[in-house]
Amino acid sequence: MAAVFGAVLQVTVPAQQAPEKAIPVAPQAARILRCPDFGRFDGATPNQGPNALARFAAILRQLPMDGAPARSLTLSPGRSARGAILAARGTPEQIDTVAGALAQLERESVGNTRLQFSMVLVPLAVARAHRLDPGKTVVTDAAAWAELLRDAVKAKGSVHNPTEVIAGALAPFVREVTATEGATDRRPLRLRGEIVPLQGDEVAIAVHVERGVAPVGEKRAPSMVAEPVFRLAAGKSAMMMALDGETALVLIVRCLETGVAEGK
Repeated sequence: MAAVFGAVLQVTVPAQQAPEKAIPVAPQAARILRCPDFGRFDGATPNQGPNALARFAAILRQLPMDGAPARSLTLSPGRSARGAILAARGTPEQIDTVAGALAQLERESVGNTRLQFSMVLVPLAVARAHRLDPGKTVVTDAAAWAELLRDAVKAKGSVHNPTEVIAGALAPFVREVTATEGATDRRPLRLRGEIVPLQGDEVAIAVHVERGVAPVGEKRAPSMVAEPVFRLAAGKSAMMMALDGETALVLIVRCLETGVAEGK
């Protein structure tokens, strides 16, 4: 075999990479929580649906909590000799929040919550100008959402203000608004939701916004637009943006009052 002399051997040495910063992991905890009688929230009134415990767990799993990623809380219903239980695994804050909500539901009189919703349909550029991103929930105030409403009117968008909601714990409510004249999508917007009281004057507000059944003569099935869960105290408000076709749907929720005595 002929030897090759004079050749230059080039060796590529990979550049040293800076060590990646460790992502902080919230401490995890586990606890068995005793449940109140969820049967009192299962169809006790005409607007209360079945399986309140499962709905409670689904809402709490999506509840925004500082320092914990979405849906990182695990809640597994079960039974013990003393009745229904929830096996909870998550951060200490998450588990304390769940325990606080269960304690609220155990009270003889939970009280109602007063809510006011607005559904605003605007060009996407208007929503972006207000620093709103699809699926992102932001805490806001009267000045911010009032400015959004003014800009929506200027941009020839549409503003829908359903009637005020007075909701009991885990008592589903529904509001519906019809499409505006000349709208591309004539299906009504339907807002479904329910609340879970938390500690203090806070509540979890789970909302489903969907496009309903199309008018007679159109073949368009219902479609889900947004499924946010808000965490608000009395007197506070928040909003989130979702894409509704080529339009931005901004949902504004204002928590007017919590712990309202039933019948008022």
